[in-house]
Amino acid sequence: MKWSIGNVFSSLRKSWRSSLTLRVFVTTVTLSIIAATIVFVVLLTQIRDGLISQRSDDSLVQANRGIDIARNIATNANPNLSVAEENALVDAIIAGVVNAAGTARDFEVLLLSSELSATTIERGTNQISEASLSAEIRSATSTDRQLVRQLTTLEYLDDTSVPGIVIGVPITLPSLGRYELYQLFPLSNEIETLTLLTSASAFAGIFLVLAFVLLALVLTTQVVRPVRLAAQSATRLSEGNLAERLRVSGEDDLARLALAFNSMAASLERQIEQLQELSKVQQQFVSDVSHELRTPLTTITMAADLLNASSEEFDPASKRASILLLQQTQRFELLLMELLEISRHDAKAATLEISAVNLNHLIEVLVDDLSPIAQELGIEISFEAVNAANSLWCDPRRLERIIRNLVSNAIEHTNSEGVDIQIDSTDEFVQIAVIDHGVGLSAEHQLRVFDRFWRADPSRQRTLGGTGLGLAIALEDAKLHGGTIRVASELDKGSTFTCVIPRNLSEKTHYLTRDA
Repeated sequence: MKWSIGNVFSSLRKSWRSSLTLRVFVTTVTLSIIAATIVFVVLLTQIRDGLISQRSDDSLVQANRGIDIARNIATNANPNLSVAEENALVDAIIAGVVNAAGTARDFEVLLLSSELSATTIERGTNQISEASLSAEIRSATSTDRQLVRQLTTLEYLDDTSVPGIVIGVPITLPSLGRYELYQLFPLSNEIETLTLLTSASAFAGIFLVLAFVLLALVLTTQVVRPVRLAAQSATRLSEGNLAERLRVSGEDDLARLALAFNSMAASLERQIEQLQELSKVQQQFVSDVSHELRTPLTTITMAADLLNASSEEFDPASKRASILLLQQTQRFELLLMELLEISRHDAKAATLEISAVNLNHLIEVLVDDLSPIAQELGIEISFEAVNAANSLWCDPRRLERIIRNLVSNAIEHTNSEGVDIQIDSTDEFVQIAVIDHGVGLSAEHQLRVFDRFWRADPSRQRTLGGTGLGLAIALEDAKLHGGTIRVASELDKGSTFTCVIPRNLSEKTHYLTRDA
């Protein structure tokens, strides 16, 4: 399988949308990490600013002591100095500033001339480089004639550097003119402290992230797992397991959810049991009524046949009445037969009488039987065997009824283009397609086409005297064979009903149990 960025993102997006556990886990961990990061950044920033501020204040105090000493030395010096005395003066100022801090000195000193000449004398401590002082700092110190305090980078002659604070002040030396006294305080200790705190914060952050991951897992277990169990129970309930219930633990929202689910499941179970009982009563009522009506209907049918046989002796109105009586009696008899058949299917008492059947011959006989009715309506029935199914094992009576009902329904709804019957088969299945070219069915009607007594157009007059049970019985007969009937339709183009049944039911099979 080839992976691409698109496939990876698609897979991640699908996982994110389908997994509540993943969303809760990732969201909890992400928000926790963001919150911890913000806290650590703010904390470290405040600590850094506090360390620098404290160091800056301490440096200013120390610098002022050094400045006072340097100015006292300069003030007390002889105005007219020799070169040796000038050098001694500069050294004395450097030594005085350094000694002011005692043994705890942690800064460097630069004494630089503002008026460079060939005889300029400058001093510094500890190999400190003038590169530590930017042009901005020197200009502010010498020009503005005020104390300057800034953050800078201390540069040493051995090419090392460290962040620090520089405090500069102008000073006038006898015989030498204007100078600048700089005291440079490195932030090495503060950097070490900040580095240590950063390392400690990193370890603490890792520990917190692991704690957040554990927290997310706990949340997932305590919140998502019950929701998942509820979803699984709802799925089993929808599949027909009406005894499914959730375990109730505690008194929190999840416990109330479980109680509500169990109450709903119990209510559904009661209602479905009531509906099932009502359905059984209905089925029994239809069966009983159908059986009870058969005896009087037989008597009425015999009387109608007798009257119809003597109809030539009647006046025209009586003759027409005897013909209508016979037709409606025959239709009533057909309805009773189909109601009894539906009752047998509902009671799971329908049986199969299996024998070898030549399907091509069965359909040819059926077409010959229905052709006169179709011709009266101007409809032609065509039959084509794509892969001839010479023989198959099935219940011939039920198979003939399936095909008859499908073809009769097609005749009822086709147009002048007629009805097409097509057979295709494999070693395992036989497919019988009945195609009409009528108005077709909408998607909504296709879902109801096999409902009992349902008609797509209630105002349409039946031409073949159907009962509204034909397609329902055909589907039940197909299921009894272990097959099914599918419908495909398009408005204004017609419908195709396709029956698929196994080809080789056992010769010895007389009863099949089918799924409800």
